[in-house]
Amino acid sequence: MMATYFWVLILRAGEVIAASALTIVIGCLIAAVMHRLIGRERMHGMFAGNSWWSFFKAWLLGMLLPVCSLGTIPIMREMKRAGISTGTLLAFGLTAPLFNPVSVMYGLTLASPWVVIVFTLCSLVIVSVVGVLFDRLFPGRSQIETQPTIPPGFKRMLSVLDSAFRQLTGFNLVCILLGIGGAVGLSFVLPNGALQDSVEPELTFAPVVMLAAAVPMFLSPIAAMVQIAGMFEHGNSVGAAFTLLIVGAGLNLGTLWWIARTYGWGTGGRFALLLFSVVLVLAYAVDRPLYPVGVKPVGHTHAFDQFCFPVPEGYELTGELVVSQLKRPYSEIHVLSGAIFLGLFLVTGQLLSWLGTEERLLAWFMKSNRENWKYDTYLSQNFLVGVTLVGLVAASVLGCYVYYPPQDEIFKELQSVNIRLGSAVLSQNWQEAAILVPEAEDWTNKLAVSSFLRGRIRSDFQLAKTQVFMENLERLEHAVEDENSEMARQYALRLQTDLRRLRNAWE
Repeated sequence: MMATYFWVLILRAGEVIAASALTIVIGCLIAAVMHRLIGRERMHGMFAGNSWWSFFKAWLLGMLLPVCSLGTIPIMREMKRAGISTGTLLAFGLTAPLFNPVSVMYGLTLASPWVVIVFTLCSLVIVSVVGVLFDRLFPGRSQIETQPTIPPGFKRMLSVLDSAFRQLTGFNLVCILLGIGGAVGLSFVLPNGALQDSVEPELTFAPVVMLAAAVPMFLSPIAAMVQIAGMFEHGNSVGAAFTLLIVGAGLNLGTLWWIARTYGWGTGGRFALLLFSVVLVLAYAVDRPLYPVGVKPVGHTHAFDQFCFPVPEGYELTGELVVSQLKRPYSEIHVLSGAIFLGLFLVTGQLLSWLGTEERLLAWFMKSNRENWKYDTYLSQNFLVGVTLVGLVAASVLGCYVYYPPQDEIFKELQSVNIRLGSAVLSQNWQEAAILVPEAEDWTNKLAVSSFLRGRIRSDFQLAKTQVFMENLERLEHAVEDENSEMARQYALRLQTDLRRLRNAWE
């Protein structure tokens, strides 16, 4: 059994790192740009005061940045050093992990566009109300920490990279590791299938239960949108879905630890109480009005199995199965590159910190030598900030096309998954089959977004074939859960025909 616990630890940690690596790296780079390129004085001027306009700007900036709740930790720390008010800073920190262009596009194709719009506006209400109330109930002066001015030139650009590496050291690293540890630890606290029937629409306390489970969770913006779409499809509580988005994607234990250590345990506790109260009020407010018409609750859901212990009592998790499950996400280019860059940033940052080179490098950065190098062209700070913002938008657009490949590639992946799924069912390898079903669902969901990105209008016939394929996948999932070999074999064979018909419909 100890071997199973070890492999569960490796599995869950690998899954969290796969989902967060790239967005943590992006968060470190954004914090470094704020530190060395924009400067704390200008950052303070951008978000000066605690007016509604300041909160709106923080919310809008958070909507544009492709970061997760772990990736916002370095950014929030840099905003704190820039003297930005606590309410505005927390408003940004809560919004940035919820939405980005990639996740919003995913949500618009999976759930009702009206639901995504309402949830987005509710997030604005939350950050504004919590920010204003927090600043007025617990006022405190935020001071700008002084920083040396680095002259324009290539050294200033090198200083940005140096700062990005150092973001993954010290207190930032402790908070990030705590966030990862909380998500991993949740799997040991919740037994297998513990949340399958806890978020049904008739359960009055479904949003409260989800709140308790969501605090230590880690969800990337895209994963959160997929979870919400699945909850709507299965007729789960809308209030619980909203709570999952705001708390599950917006916070983690590392963020709460950062707030408590930065502003004090009392202030951190009051912030959490205020935030959770506003979230629950809005969750119950949208629960009934946004419930999908014509959807019948299925009685239980597998949407949260990834947060629980991955195998039932009495089963053993093997290293071979863990490697097989982790191979799939790390085979995607954005995940693999994110993991490589995260490792590079972590190792380099620790090496620079261990060598104690910060003061010497800073002195070298501040020593201008532009007159000695004719290729060191002067670029104004405004130009560099503008290029950074445009680059973020361009990166978001590129990320959409990378994450949602052309439909030919999607169907190749679906065919591969379908073959492995059929083989697992025929050999009664239920654990591997349970892993492959969500993978097939994910590739099918990407099909709609890929089509939308490339300007193809989905027909009712295509939607119908997609729905048939997804319904049979769900039936297969139930058969695998029950270890019903005959029913699972029938649905696995049927999926081969359904996939062929689905491909013909989309070509």
